[in-house]
Amino acid sequence: MTPQTTIPQMFAARVAAGGDAPFLWRREGGGENQNWTPLSWNEVSRQVERLAALLHSLGVKSGDRVMLVSENRPEFLVADLAVLRLGAVCSFGFTTSTAGDLEHIVKDCEPSLFIVSPSDAGMKTLAAADAVGNGNPAVILPQLEVESSGGQKRSNGREIHHWHDALGQDPAALPPTPEDASALACLIYTSGTSQNARGVMLTHHNLLSNCAAVAEILEPLPVTHDDGRSRFLSFLPMSHSYELTAGQLLPLWLGAEIGYVARAEELLPSFASFSPTLALAVPRFYDLVLHRMKQGARGASPVKRFLFEQTLRCGLRDLDGALPLYLRPWNALLERLVRAKVRARFGGRLYAFVSGGGALNPETGRGLSALGLRILQGYGQTETSPVVSVNRPPLVKLHTAGPPLGGVEVKTSPEGEILVRGDLVMRGYWRRDDETREVLPGDGWLRTGDLGHLDADGHVVITGRAREVLVLRGGENVPPVRPEAALTNQPEIDQALALGDNRAYVAALIVVSDDWRGREGLDAAALHAALAPAVARANEELKPYERVRRYAVVGEGFSTENGLMTPTFKLRRARILSHFAAEAAGLFDGGEGE
Repeated sequence: MTPQTTIPQMFAARVAAGGDAPFLWRREGGGENQNWTPLSWNEVSRQVERLAALLHSLGVKSGDRVMLVSENRPEFLVADLAVLRLGAVCSFGFTTSTAGDLEHIVKDCEPSLFIVSPSDAGMKTLAAADAVGNGNPAVILPQLEVESSGGQKRSNGREIHHWHDALGQDPAALPPTPEDASALACLIYTSGTSQNARGVMLTHHNLLSNCAAVAEILEPLPVTHDDGRSRFLSFLPMSHSYELTAGQLLPLWLGAEIGYVARAEELLPSFASFSPTLALAVPRFYDLVLHRMKQGARGASPVKRFLFEQTLRCGLRDLDGALPLYLRPWNALLERLVRAKVRARFGGRLYAFVSGGGALNPETGRGLSALGLRILQGYGQTETSPVVSVNRPPLVKLHTAGPPLGGVEVKTSPEGEILVRGDLVMRGYWRRDDETREVLPGDGWLRTGDLGHLDADGHVVITGRAREVLVLRGGENVPPVRPEAALTNQPEIDQALALGDNRAYVAALIVVSDDWRGREGLDAAALHAALAPAVARANEELKPYERVRRYAVVGEGFSTENGLMTPTFKLRRARILSHFAAEAAGLFDGGEGE
């Protein structure tokens, strides 16, 4: 099989090989009492064909856009494959998208049909479609409280069908399986940190070439169970390019199994009960895991706290190649006493976590690695399908994003911008020719907008965003990720936003950690003063002109719920600055001459 095939062709080949073996797993039960029920390759194929038959009967044809909004579950992948089976194009909305975001996507891509979850997010999607006058049919995924057979009409006249309607369809009249690998497969809307999201056009060839290159890296690694199959745990938003390619299509390419977690509170028990061999996550997830592990150790017995601290200390020295001979037996004992238990909490079979979707704090990666969890940081973006580079053994450098994938070229422009060339590069932005030409000027190289370089080992090092650099009045350029990472590396600080563009110095908005929030006897002024040592420690990691001179503590954290983070947990800088305009302005009032 080659990347020149289409996704439906690749799926058909995997079904022929997999047969009645497990493919997609759904979780039943909660907490520690989870059970997993599999769908075989054959059963998933039957569902894809029947859903495609329903969509075909509703008029969906090659080139049409179908909007899909759902939490993580097997039906998401089934729906995506059914749309592709017709040669149509999937566009996605996040379950955490605002009504305005969804309305923008509906207006932009003009879906001929909607496939949505029966959750609030799905109903919000149909309401957004109503608001912009799109009354095209919808298919509702399972788990509605009340379902009726056959199509039915909503009060606004939209034709509604339910999942069980699809399962009764006859696929005999389906058109031939699409064979054009250059055809558009999906429109993935970028997170939109500062503007309306743009639809990134990715072809079958874009996506499958990326899968093939990543699979080549995984082939020699021990990423399978005893039965020879890899297991992926899917919990990142499936509407994001990282999870769509690396968490859905890559397992398809490998003939692997996928287990789905729809709710965050079920995530940790799902690791223990499903025993994945690979899992993808964004940097925020790793920050939270390490923070909670440290928090748990502080509340544990003196013996357990001592063992945890020793494991972290010895592990960090071992990572640096500085563990003395006399400590190696002790470190080996800690491997059995502590690290083995840490790995058991994540199922005991996990070869590695792969970090993407943003810059991983190197200290977070080092801390988790020291405690027994292998972290492999990668780099990419939606416009590159998305993986450009990734760390892999034996040379794992957590302050880098690893070397480029096979067949991918990376270089830097004279201005320090990362440029990428290869089969993974998108076709362009949907209906935005001018913006496409800005990043794809015609020489084959994609202007990523990221600043960085290749180190002596050929690893990609990202230093910031070309359009998110704070240019101080002295002419110094400060990527905000540097002071932000230094601040959030302190246990007292949960989140931070650096600011100072066209100012004399760097300042920051700070959200304190749960441990410090609401401490008795600390009013706002006292809390601000109490954080001074944490800010001072952070500044020790920074160049003089990068150091945070003033800061404000804000009471409200940055989250997807309040719209201050994207669905992939990136800071919406413009919105945060607008939301906390008074606090931000106060950081510079009268202080520019300091």
